[in-house]
Amino acid sequence: VVGCAARYLGPSAESAEKPYFERALGVIPTATSVAGRAYVERRTIHTRDMREAVRTQYPDSRPLQSRFGYRTMLAVPMLREGT
Repeated sequence: VVGCAARYLGPSAESAEKPYFERALGVIPTATSVAGRAYVERRTIHTRDMREAVRTQYPDSRPLQSRFGYRTMLAVPMLREGT
């Protein structure tokens, strides 16, 4: 679970076993990353081919996509009454 605090998107939920990518995440919420676009536009973003999308739509997602090699991504903003 990722939240926005002090201008940065980062982990907002803890678990007993926290994956490395959650510790590494920390991006400014802009439309140039998948999670940032979901946050800014307040809608679900599903990207089927991240290898292509980081070249065109989401350049800020390139470092994590390159490091972990994921191919698809789903970002869902958790809103309550529109906020």
